Amino acid sequence: MYSGTNINHKSIVLSAQSVNINTDESQAVLHSFKDEGLTIEQLTFDLSCSDSLANFVSENENITLKVQLIGSRQVNYTLDKNQIIAIKTSYTFATALKKVQDIENAQRISMQRIGKINLLYKQ
Repeated sequence: MYSGTNINHKSIVLSAQSVNINTDESQAVLHSFKDEGLTIEQLTFDLSCSDSLANFVSENENITLKVQLIGSRQVNYTLDKNQIIAIKTSYTFATALKKVQDIENAQRISMQRIGKINLLYKQ
C-alpha cells in the first residue's frame, strides 16, 4: 500500500542484498482512491504471485528488505521489522482463512449431496 502523490504503480520489486523478486504488471490490479487530497494506492496480486512475495519476505526476514514501487515514477523504501511481521502474519491468516472457507464450502456441497441421496431413498 502506498500513500502520497499519484504514481499509478503497476509492479513491485523486493530486494534482499543481491537477490530480488519482481511482479509482472499482468499479475496485479491497482486500486486507488483519494482521502482528503492524499492518494492511496494498493496492488492486489493473483495467488501465485502473492505466494512468491510472501515466501520471499519470510525467507529474508532477517535481512534488510527494500521495496521499489514502479509506476509513472519510482518510490523506494525499506521494510522495518514490524512491517515484515505484519506481512507474514496477515498472509498466514489469509491462507488459513481461505482453507477454512474451502472446507466449509466442501462441507456445504457434501450436505447437499447427502440431502439429495436421502430424498432419493426416502420412500
